[in-house]
Amino acid sequence: MKKAFISLIILIIAAGTVFVFGWIQIFVPIGKYGVLASKTSGIDPVPVTNGVFSWKWERLIPTNTELYIFSIEPQRFTTSISGELPFASEYNNAFSTNYDFSYDYTVTLSLAVRQEYLPQLVKDFSVKTDDNLSDLLSQQVQNISSDIVQFLITSNNTENVFVHTSLDIPEIINGIDAYGKYPFVLFNSVEVKKTKSPDLVLYESVKNSYSEYRAQTQGHILDTVVKENQTSSEDYFLFERYRNLGKLLTEYPVLIDYLAVQQDDLTTAFEKLKAVRTTKAETE
Repeated sequence: MKKAFISLIILIIAAGTVFVFGWIQIFVPIGKYGVLASKTSGIDPVPVTNGVFSWKWERLIPTNTELYIFSIEPQRFTTSISGELPFASEYNNAFSTNYDFSYDYTVTLSLAVRQEYLPQLVKDFSVKTDDNLSDLLSQQVQNISSDIVQFLITSNNTENVFVHTSLDIPEIINGIDAYGKYPFVLFNSVEVKKTKSPDLVLYESVKNSYSEYRAQTQGHILDTVVKENQTSSEDYFLFERYRNLGKLLTEYPVLIDYLAVQQDDLTTAFEKLKAVRTTKAETE
């Protein structure tokens, strides 16, 4: 009886140990998220969250698994975005003007990683630590900020938007297709401060004038090309006509005399042809 009791205790301890080793959410601190990677099953697609039960048999095999722990607290990034409106230099060259269509903005973003994308980031970008996550977000900041500035510049209410430093997140998210381009990024706040902003009304006016100028120029060029092609066609057919006539006269030289005296009045033409032949005979 005692031996059976001891065996039962050992069995319970062994079962408890197995259970604990496979019960992985207890190894993830509160407020953090884990991603399980194993040699046998690869990257588990479901993040491990403290408080949500998760048991994995892969943990029972020694040295088979690694559990990567992440904090996905929002991080702030600030960057400057400067440049020139599209084709500004071309417009100035066309009209011999010197309009300044450059811009300079400071964009501050509060970003985090969406927890459901953590396994994918571990798999695709070898992210294993919070520093890796921070570096990955930092790499996206320049592109995201450029997209935001371009969206605001081309927005119909750009001037009204830039009066505020805290911007409407949903409008911007939809405007730059954020979740299509940056699906793993969670946007918490966006702030844009303008250091230098272009005159958009003047830019649109110059842009429209340039479009009209190009249309007229292309119309003139097209007319010239058509006329040149028409002239070339006429020259070609005229050349072919003379070339064929040359072959005909070579084969039938008598036509030379006929063409020399050809007139609308047939009687007069024959009299002249007779005179030509008489002159040739006397010369010979």
